[in-house]
Amino acid sequence: MNQDTMVLKYIAEKGSIDNKKAIDSLGVYRLSSCIHRLRKLYDIETNMHTTINRYGSKCYYAKYSFKGEAC
Repeated sequence: MNQDTMVLKYIAEKGSIDNKKAIDSLGVYRLSSCIHRLRKLYDIETNMHTTINRYGSKCYYAKYSFKGEAC
């Protein structure tokens, strides 16, 4: 199974994926590259989220899901 297929299956089963989940669960380090290729075939949306990193600074990350689904 290639990385694009693994990412697509993960989104279908779990509803969304972010970079940390892609690395930890699938071993995919270039999630944005997979998403770029998958967007040619599927309706995928990006939702930006904020969090606080280990140094107390605000940082942003993307969460990808199929359009119309909650993440």
